[in-house]
Amino acid sequence: MMTQEEFSRWCINRSLKAEARQEIERIRYCAPSRSVCGRCRNVSGRYPSRKMGATIQFESHKVELPFIYQLEHSEDVLEYYDQPPSFKIQYLSASGRNLGVMITPDFFVITLDSAGWVECKTETELEKLAQKSPHRYQRDINNNWQSPPSKEYAKQFDFDFQLWSSARINWTLQRNLEFLEDYYNSDLSLILERDNIITSLVEAHPGISIAELLDYKGVNADNIYSLIAASEIYVNLNTHTLVEADKCQVFKSRVIENSFNAIICTESSDKMIAPPIIDLMPGTSVFYDGVCLNIILVGQDYLLLSAKGHETTEFKITELSNLINSGKIQINRVLNQSQIYAQAIEIFKQASTNDLIEANRRFSLLKPYLDEPVTTGIPKERSLRRWLRNYQQAQQNYGYGYLGLISLSERKGNRNRKLPKHLIDLLEKFISEEYENKKQKNKQAVYASFVHTCSQSGISDEQIPSYKTFIAEIKKRPKYSRVEKRSGTRAAYEFEEFYWELELSTPRHGDFPFHIAHIDHTELDIELRCSKTGKVLGRPWLTLLVDAFTRRILAIYISAFETLKPIISNCGESRIIFIVGPTGVGKTKLRLLIEKWIIESSLSFLQFDRDCIPVASMEARLSSGGLFNFKDHLKRCLYALAEPPELIKNKINYGTSGVYHNLDGELIIKPTILETELGWALEQALSHRRPKIFFIDEAHHLLAVASGRKLTDVPEAIKSLANITQILHGLIGTYDLLTLHDVGDQLSRRSIYVHLPRYNAEFIEDREIWQSIIWNFQRQIPTDEQPDFLSHWEYLYSRSLGCVGILKNWSRNALGEALNENASTVTLKHLEKRALSVGQCRNILKHIQSGEARYAEIEGKIEELYQDLGLRLPPVSKFQQHSEPKYQDVEPKKPKKSVGIRKPLRDPIGTENAV
Repeated sequence: MMTQEEFSRWCINRSLKAEARQEIERIRYCAPSRSVCGRCRNVSGRYPSRKMGATIQFESHKVELPFIYQLEHSEDVLEYYDQPPSFKIQYLSASGRNLGVMITPDFFVITLDSAGWVECKTETELEKLAQKSPHRYQRDINNNWQSPPSKEYAKQFDFDFQLWSSARINWTLQRNLEFLEDYYNSDLSLILERDNIITSLVEAHPGISIAELLDYKGVNADNIYSLIAASEIYVNLNTHTLVEADKCQVFKSRVIENSFNAIICTESSDKMIAPPIIDLMPGTSVFYDGVCLNIILVGQDYLLLSAKGHETTEFKITELSNLINSGKIQINRVLNQSQIYAQAIEIFKQASTNDLIEANRRFSLLKPYLDEPVTTGIPKERSLRRWLRNYQQAQQNYGYGYLGLISLSERKGNRNRKLPKHLIDLLEKFISEEYENKKQKNKQAVYASFVHTCSQSGISDEQIPSYKTFIAEIKKRPKYSRVEKRSGTRAAYEFEEFYWELELSTPRHGDFPFHIAHIDHTELDIELRCSKTGKVLGRPWLTLLVDAFTRRILAIYISAFETLKPIISNCGESRIIFIVGPTGVGKTKLRLLIEKWIIESSLSFLQFDRDCIPVASMEARLSSGGLFNFKDHLKRCLYALAEPPELIKNKINYGTSGVYHNLDGELIIKPTILETELGWALEQALSHRRPKIFFIDEAHHLLAVASGRKLTDVPEAIKSLANITQILHGLIGTYDLLTLHDVGDQLSRRSIYVHLPRYNAEFIEDREIWQSIIWNFQRQIPTDEQPDFLSHWEYLYSRSLGCVGILKNWSRNALGEALNENASTVTLKHLEKRALSVGQCRNILKHIQSGEARYAEIEGKIEELYQDLGLRLPPVSKFQQHSEPKYQDVEPKKPKKSVGIRKPLRDPIGTENAV
């Protein structure tokens, strides 16, 4: 940061006007005009700037923070300030209307020769804004973004205004700057005194990698990175990532790196390249009589060539060689250029450090003959003549003569397979068809079959590959595909290929702690048993937030699905679970997940216990008159517990002649049967089938009882049924189900309540989760273009009331509208067409709010319960007489002050009072 004297000198050198200097001084001495905040798609923060000596706000880790890194490490930047004072710009809207808008740029930057405001945005956001406000966001002749009205405002001070797009971010440089952040802050004087060995090694071996430096004794990784941060040794931070130590080349200086690359890239001009040798291999493109032909198949004596719009042509290889030698067939330089370049790069990658050192030595000896071939002539030494011939041949083949000087001594020798091709093909056939299949034959059996086939084919015993070779061939094949074909996808999951990089801005596992975190949701391979009852609770599910670099656990999360598991596994004396929530919140989805979990965890003993049904469910329905019929409900429960007739016949003794299975195994219920007999039959069915839980979905329909029946009759009958059969019942419904909470103390004592609330926009956490759900929804829409639901999240929330089920049905209907119109994506118009009306939303919201208030009353306040029980009063003898009232008014506590938002300040760093 400049001192006042340095600032005055800068202003004089720039010949600033008085109003321009006054504007800069106002920006330099005032606090940020606003505090930045994070939302669902950005994470804000504060960067401790060494250049500014204070913290600088950034609103995004993917746009503004990279720009701060660029400013912090740029030698041209003198000062920069976040959130400078706002100013007004004027421009025309897309419809031609005059607009005046107050804007707050992200930064004000002062460089050696200029000053101005900078606004940072993503490339996608700028493209959308350009369509919405074409007069404010535009591209210039160099295809860079600009804002003409903002530049017009800055012009009055002779300043500049820039739009900095995320497309200009060099993520390799950003990763390196983040990695070196701690080394920039360390004391480098001690390291520079004792680490001459590193600088000597780099000077002796230009282009040596960091991994090779670490192989030397006494070389410390921290010292290497500290020297890089101090610019004592040079690494091109724009192209090499420091964490990939084996690929990151180190030089003494930038000049040496440029010279080294110039020597390696000895590319010859087109005039110097002789007609290249044509490799007869599939994919090679040639010209014959003005027609472009592609080699598609090469045999022993013949090859096939194809031309666009023509049939394939067959040539003898000897005839083709004559045509090539006569010049009638020439290589297609344009189409083969990428192939030649790839081959050249591959040869260079295969070279070891010793190969490159030897190549540099040969190049230095050949350089006089390469610079002046006419006057110097041909070298007398045989080695020089051989190297020169290899250099010229490499120029012909690849255009890079230096590649001919690389000996690749470590790769010399015969590395071809010794087995004949037909035996290799037969081996692969047996492995893929006989070994890698669901039959899961062992290796000995497959090898025996292979030997038998070889013997029948007339192959001698000496030529048949050994069992050791057979095993080696199996191990060469990818383990994931091998296990998947033999044991299935689940068994092969642990061997699945790991994706090292998700995208350019996502490094491998992070470069330092808290850089990247992974979320993993998995079922543990352990069984839990209750220490009190001894009952098996099943396998627990674990959701972890893990730091990718240190592999440390950062957070644990348990959802409603995991909450229900221990309740179902160990319910104690409670026999009824009430699962309540608003409509469309996902109650039925939760039931399906629980059913799947119970069935999967019960598969091991079902083969021994054929009578058992792990879980059963049915839906409580209303009759045509809109009332609940308990007799019809009992019939539906019996049908839910009956298995298909083709699997089980005459298996349950219902204890009544009115319920039985016919000869075909179908369940028959006589129309004249009494309700008491149906209840008895249901008791026998539940006792015989023994499900872990019996779900009754839409259970709020139980409240629509007919006249003459009490409201308590149906729930009391279900409670009695659960107690007699010892079967857990799950009642799933809306908040209306909470009416049963007050029907009796016995029902309340034996009930468990699970609440599935909607996403409430009053809470920041719920807003963020809701926006992430919308983002996942738009990614799953099967259209040509991904829709943009996230920008309309408030509208989607208002018409779905924070209920995922309503949002799912709504988006499905909107997708149908888009498909009917043959639209490329789902737009806001389609959503508006199939949205719930405002009246419908208000009606649903009214019921939800009343239900939430009712559930809050059930939960209650612990202090009020203590007060009602007399626990907040000093105990007295029950024989003591007193005239004072038993209960006193407890003075309410003063509410705590809510945590406010801190003022937008730049906190000083590097001092005693630094934050």
